[in-house]
This record gives sequence, C-alpha cells and structure tokens, in this order.
Amino acid sequence: MELKTTDDENEKAICQNLTKTDLLAIKRKIFEIRQALDRLKSKASCAKKHNPNDLKISINKWKIVCQNALQIIYSELKESGQNPKITDILNMLGISKIVVNYSIVDDTFI
Repeated sequence: MELKTTDDENEKAICQNLTKTDLLAIKRKIFEIRQALDRLKSKASCAKKHNPNDLKISINKWKIVCQNALQIIYSELKESGQNPKITDILNMLGISKIVVNYSIVDDTFI
C-alpha cells in the first residue's frame, strides 16, 4: 500500500530540511526577482509616458505650427516692403530646412 502525503506534510518536510544558507539564498533570489520586477514596472511606466505615436503626432503638430508661423513672418516682411525668402527667415531663426520640411527647389513646405 502506497502512503500519500498531504501538502502540509510536504511543506513541513521541506521546511525541516532547509538550512540558514538555503533560507538566505531564497531571500536573495526573492530580492533579485523583486528588483527585476521593479525595473520592468519602471520601463513600462516610461513606455506609457513616451508613446511613439503620441510623439509623432506632437512633432507633426509642431511642424504645422512652425510652418504657419514662418508663412506669417514671410507675409509681414513682404507687406513691410522687404523681399524675403523663406530660406533667409529659416537661417535668421536658426531653423533647419529639414526640420520644417521646406523644399528649396520647390520653394514650398512639403
């Protein structure tokens, strides 16, 4: 006849066989797992804060606003009797043509 042990009996047997070294190793492993979990939570939090799609949307909004502002500056300078070029305005403001999607060839925003 086979003797069956309960879970409680198994736990007691395991606990009796553990040494202080085993307990320290287990505690260390739990600590390492918690640290890894905390790092993963932190990464997940950062990923939520810095959603690439939200960033792309914000960049596109910025480009549109910047292009509109450049066109307003261009119009105001032209109305005041000056003969500006968008490239001159971009250079004066230190804005790269690439950043605002300006084509020198077509003399327009892309």
